[in-house]
Amino acid sequence: MARSRRAAGRKWASPRLGDLRVHSGPLGHGFEVDVLMDGLAPEGVLIVLFAEGLDGGAPVRLGMAPAADCGEGRSARYRLSVAAVRPSADYTVRVMSRAPGTSLAHLQAGALDV
Repeated sequence: MARSRRAAGRKWASPRLGDLRVHSGPLGHGFEVDVLMDGLAPEGVLIVLFAEGLDGGAPVRLGMAPAADCGEGRSARYRLSVAAVRPSADYTVRVMSRAPGTSLAHLQAGALDV
């Protein structure tokens, strides 16, 4: 187990977010992002759509689902649709580790393509 923690720690610097695509319509926003896994298994990371809380409320954290063709390898695609109760620009994507003994450090996507 200690060995797997060390391996996860060495690889954790590797995941990177690719281009984020947003498709907005009257009923909601569809988010899609490629995550460059660089050998990490998709089950080792949690991809989250995040927005700050409104008017002192709790932040929004929604887990993104891997696409059907998501597998261990260089990259994986994640998707999520949300209701259009707030602008798509309010959201960012974060990558968190699921490995035991690692902190929930995150990477944040750049500006959204809206």
